[in-house]
This record gives sequence, structure tokens and C-alpha cells, in this order.
Amino acid sequence: MFLLVINKRTFYIIATLILGICLLAAVYLNLPGKLAKMKQHGTTDSQTSASSEETKTTGKPLFLNTDQIETTSYDQGSKFFIEYHLDRERSNGRQIELLREIIDNPSSSSQIRQEAQEKLLFLSEKLAREGELERLISARGYRDSTVCLEENNKITIIVQASALSLHDEEGIRQLVTWGTGVEGQNIIILAKD
Repeated sequence: MFLLVINKRTFYIIATLILGICLLAAVYLNLPGKLAKMKQHGTTDSQTSASSEETKTTGKPLFLNTDQIETTSYDQGSKFFIEYHLDRERSNGRQIELLREIIDNPSSSSQIRQEAQEKLLFLSEKLAREGELERLISARGYRDSTVCLEENNKITIIVQASALSLHDEEGIRQLVTWGTGVEGQNIIILAKD
């Protein structure tokens, strides 16, 4: 029988990663927007289930009102951010998988396992901080953003906007400095429409 022991810190990191991935999936699928649209149009779960029950029991066809259908079109800017997030998630997933294989490999030396655990912890913390900063930037009113924390204590941020004023850049820079402790001159902010 194989026994896996996970300490509290590792458990919290894994839980944070899973929560972050679920959040990314929800944002990617635009679930908050769809729920808001449903409430805006007056459609609730009880109305939806009642209409589906009515269709099932009577056998009548269900006609859709084309005014209530929401079509989503992604511009090039949105496509860039979606692809970036997906590529980053794939890349980090491969790194995590490789590190876990090293940690779980009984033939790995204790020093190599320790280094792999430290790298896994660093990567998990980095992902959590990037996600937190992206949510904070979104809270400032930007549609989408990407944050890349580099090992040399530098941060690159790409914000979905046609242009950024100096005031906007400074606001983002202060927010990121507050959230990470990284000095303003080490933060690069770019606008991508």
C-alpha cells in the first residue's frame, strides 16, 4: 500500500491552484457574464426548469426568441489574452507534473527531491500571486490582463486597453508594488488592444 503524506502548506497550495484553475475556467467560459445576462432578461433557474418541464410534458417544440440569444465575438485582443492564459496554464501544468514525478520517484536522491519540492512551492506561490494581481487589475476596470512574475524580481504586465495614460500606468504600478513589494522601476506595463 502506498501512503502519501502532504503537509498543511502543500495542501493549501494545491487547493489554491485548483481554485485558481476553476476561476480561470469560469472566467474563460464567461459564466459571471452569462448569469448576469440571464438575470437581466428576467430568466431564472425556476423559469428555465419550468419551461423545460412544460416542453417535456406537452411535447410541443420550444421556440427561441432571437433577441435573448447572446452571441459572443472575440476580438484579436481577447484572443491574445485567452491564448496566453491557456499557454501559461499548459506550460505550468507540465512543470508541475515533472516536479511531482521527481518528488514521487523513489530513486531520486533526497537533495533532488527537496529541490523539486522547493521549485514546486515557488511555482505554486508564483501562480497564486499572478492570478491575484490579474484579479486586482481587473477590479480597476480593465477587461483582461496578464501578469508575468520573473525570477529576477521583475514583473511584466499586459493590460487589454487601446492605450494607457501615465495616471493609469502609475495606478497599476502602485497596485502591483503594494501586492508584491517589487519596486516600480522593475515593473513593465504594456497596453494591448
